[in-house]
Amino acid sequence: DLFSFIPPKAGGMAFMSYDLDMNSTELSHWLRTEKSVFIVPGDCYGMDHYIRIGVGSEQDYLLEGLGRMSDALKDRFDSIKLQ
Repeated sequence: DLFSFIPPKAGGMAFMSYDLDMNSTELSHWLRTEKSVFIVPGDCYGMDHYIRIGVGSEQDYLLEGLGRMSDALKDRFDSIKLQ
C-alpha cells in the first residue's frame, strides 16, 4: 500500500505515487546517495509524492533497482512491510 503504480500504455517511463512523509526530491536524493538508485522526483513535474522511474531497460536491471529501493526503504522505515 506504500506505492501505487499504473503501467504506462506507451513509452519507457512510469510515475508511481507513494505514501511517505517525505518530499519527492528528498526521497530521490536519498535513494541516489544511499543505494545508487536514480529516480526522478515528481515535484520536478509539479507532482510531489510521485516518482518517475524508467521501465524501458533490461528486466534484470529494473528489478535490481527496485530491489535496492525496497531494501533502502526497509532500512530507513523499519515499520514498513514491503514485499
